[in-house]
Amino acid sequence: MRTMRTMNRCPYVIIGNSVAAMGAVAGIREVDPDRPITIVAREPHHTYSRPLISYLLGGKIDESRMLYRPADFYEENNVRAILGVEATGVDTEAQTVQTAAGESLVFEKLLIATGGRPIVPHDIAGTDAEGVFTFTTWDDACNIKAFIADHTVQEAVVVGGGLIGLKSVEALVTLGIKTTVVELADRILSATFDRTASDLAQQALEDGGVQVHCNNTVAEIGKRGEMNIARGSAMIRDAIRAVADVEERISTDETEDGDEARDARARPLKRAEREWLWKALSQRGRNLVSSEYDKLTEPATADEEGNG
Repeated sequence: MRTMRTMNRCPYVIIGNSVAAMGAVAGIREVDPDRPITIVAREPHHTYSRPLISYLLGGKIDESRMLYRPADFYEENNVRAILGVEATGVDTEAQTVQTAAGESLVFEKLLIATGGRPIVPHDIAGTDAEGVFTFTTWDDACNIKAFIADHTVQEAVVVGGGLIGLKSVEALVTLGIKTTVVELADRILSATFDRTASDLAQQALEDGGVQVHCNNTVAEIGKRGEMNIARGSAMIRDAIRAVADVEERISTDETEDGDEARDARARPLKRAEREWLWKALSQRGRNLVSSEYDKLTEPATADEEGNG
């Protein structure tokens, strides 16, 4: 039986509901204060600050402090937020976005701001076992927190020593969980720091009781909580954390031409483009991180406590 699709015309459609999407809404409103904006997002939550999920998991904040914009942000900016519904397809010729709810959005302008999704190495046996999680969303933090409580978790392994992995380590250590890091590269934070800084970070982790295995990878995850790594083994009792990296969230049809047949607009940035983008965004990023930290550390006002 064919699904009936409802057609709706939208001046602006944004797929995604995080920082880039909110920046786009603000930018649109500077030049077009009136026409409606439609946001489609797979996650059911109001826009929230992703860097705070480690603080949510670690118990440093509660869910009321997660929102990235005020609760009335969508209403105040004439945004129709279709949350908890995945965008399943885009037809650029017909200028339509299809959703899992059977709606077809006819757009004038479209922004795909879906961010990345965690890379799970499916060639490793056991990544689909109970107690294996990724860590990039609010729901990830809630699921891990619930698993820890239900299973009285004492030990965990984090696969990947990048920023995401180490943020999860911070939360797990805060909860008193003995944590081991397995990193494929020769040092942690290898994509961010030079060797000196990486060594300092690793020493700080080890001083806090974290075991770090570099130049290593996971070979297999067992059903009873054992994890075999390429050189040695790391035994855990209750939970495994699997985080390595993120990749773009756009899915494209596979063809015989493979990657070359993918839409050029979804291709990875070339080195020169990455360097240019980094220079352009670095100061803005520093300001954003500073703002988020200030927001986290400042005492909440009575009004903030009331609005969440």
